[in-house]
Amino acid sequence: MAANTKLLKAYQQGIYLYLFYSHPLREERWVQTHVGLLKRLIEPLHPGEAISYNPEVEAYLAWTEPGDTVDVESEVPRKTINTFRSEKGGDDPVDVQLASMHAVKGKTHSATLIVETFSGQRFLEMMLPWLEGKPLVKKEYKVTYPKNRMLMYVGMTRPTHLLCLAIRSSALGEREARAVRKAALEAQGWVINELDI
Repeated sequence: MAANTKLLKAYQQGIYLYLFYSHPLREERWVQTHVGLLKRLIEPLHPGEAISYNPEVEAYLAWTEPGDTVDVESEVPRKTINTFRSEKGGDDPVDVQLASMHAVKGKTHSATLIVETFSGQRFLEMMLPWLEGKPLVKKEYKVTYPKNRMLMYVGMTRPTHLLCLAIRSSALGEREARAVRKAALEAQGWVINELDI
């Protein structure tokens, strides 16, 4: 159990490093910090396999200079390190930027995906009544609700073409309550797609 807790902490630190560390990634830091962290995170997913000193793993995690793997003509300068470029399908590349709602205030995007987060409470689940058009707020949410509603407004007004909210399916409830909630959301114009993952 302690090993899992340490691993979870390492995973959370890794996520923070990759999403929010503002300094450019350099070879020395990649080799000394990131490669070891990634190996520690990969090992539990492949029990019985040698991860360290595996030639395929070493080759995959080897340092590559920025621009070595991307056609220079198609490269668009990226303003942040937390941007992923998708070039699938032969269409124009699509840059996907990961950011907090605080970071996107005042900016617009073609599409926005707001993902459920948890810090003491489930953010989108708390907002479901508001998304249904109901002003009701549970007692336990009274303190954080106004601030979170403003954050939702900021996040939801950024896209020009598509807005998607990703929330756990169980947040919609069970049986009759689920049907009522889905109907209320659809009445407000929401299209609900349930993914089997």
